[in-house]
Amino acid sequence: MLAALKPGGRLVVLDNMPLRTRNRPRADQTKNHVIAPEVVEQELQEFGFQILERREQFIAYPDDERAYWLIVAQRP
Repeated sequence: MLAALKPGGRLVVLDNMPLRTRNRPRADQTKNHVIAPEVVEQELQEFGFQILERREQFIAYPDDERAYWLIVAQRP
């Protein structure tokens, strides 16, 4: 993805918060089709992205214990 973006181009990732599996290894999280924001942030940085913003509770539904996180990354 980094190569597909022009310098300064942004990538926005929005996903479910893994409430029960957040502290488990990446492989366990993805089996449930969720992944923790810290895992994604680390991987984006490893691929060369700069993290501009990270919101743990971008969208939250406290009554049914759902939440979504957001990361905005940029190609240098």
